[in-house]
Amino acid sequence: MPIDLAGFAGGPVVRLGRLALKDGERRRVPADPCTEVFVHVESGRLDDADEGDTLFGRAPFEILARAETRVVVAAAREVNRPFGAPCPTRAVDAPARRVLAEGVPRLPFAGGKLHVRIFADESAGARHGAFSLLDGDDDLPVPPHVHDASVETLYVVEGDGTMLLGETESPLSPERVIDVPAGVRHGYEPGTTRLVAYQVYAPPGPEQRFRQPPTPPAFQPPADRSP
Repeated sequence: MPIDLAGFAGGPVVRLGRLALKDGERRRVPADPCTEVFVHVESGRLDDADEGDTLFGRAPFEILARAETRVVVAAAREVNRPFGAPCPTRAVDAPARRVLAEGVPRLPFAGGKLHVRIFADESAGARHGAFSLLDGDDDLPVPPHVHDASVETLYVVEGDGTMLLGETESPLSPERVIDVPAGVRHGYEPGTTRLVAYQVYAPPGPEQRFRQPPTPPAFQPPADRSP
């Protein structure tokens, strides 16, 4: 049975969602040259991927659960070919899928209040999107900012803070998907619990700031003004 990307939330060029697979369940991943798909094993095991591993490809491939397994699926389209647009038939200059092993470093950011694991970006062969996991402290603020050329899409795992999107503020909650169009101002005010979210940038690029210290001034923790 194919995974229905249209059934996931997101925007014109990104889809994000979670799937629970039974032991022995086989699913077809509908990637194509215009649609890069990432499958991250949160728990359990696939036939050739263990917990913490990430698969990605630009051609259809299959996954087979070898135990009760939960995966997060992220799909990124070419920015000029949104979901629903035809994809020209052309050869894929990469293996149908690649397995990226679990050993992805936790990159510290915002003075150590945020840690980011970049599962796939251009350095791993991804072209249409970069796929990461954010893990922030319960007092982590994200100042309002803009990504001029990339869409940002988040799948919230934990968090009860407030998201700023343009001029609108709305509460976060687990399993909510937030799509931030390119050029739209956005930010985050913390709540009472830590922020954990999967993140996709399409096209890749903005995630590289997590690899390049020092932390930008806007993300630095406030100075201690106590006497």
